[in-house]
Amino acid sequence: MHEITGGDTEFERELIDTFVASGDKCLREILEALRTSDFDTVGKRAHALKGASANIHAHASPRRVDLEFAARSNSLREIGSLVQEVKESLQAVNAQLRESDEVAIPFALYR
Repeated sequence: MHEITGGDTEFERELIDTFVASGDKCLREILEALRTSDFDTVGKRAHALKGASANIHAHASPRRVDLEFAARSNSLREIGSLVQEVKESLQAVNAQLRESDEVAIPFALYR
């Protein structure tokens, strides 16, 4: 994170705030798409989460990758549990980021 921002802590905070906001939005869109069986949107939003993680050099959760592929192949059997795992992981990361006084990405939460 420090390399991308050149050590600018204000910019780091902006990146983190953007990551949290976009992650929350993607998660809401995934849950809504799941309710309507819109697996194309589930896959696109899972891909967006993966991209947001890459933007801050956090390792994308393998479950996000699994969700993206399950949604794109309409693997309904797997999607529900994968969405729940991604939701829990993202919420844990976002909660830690929101509470953190330091500008640090909790990589351990990205399974």
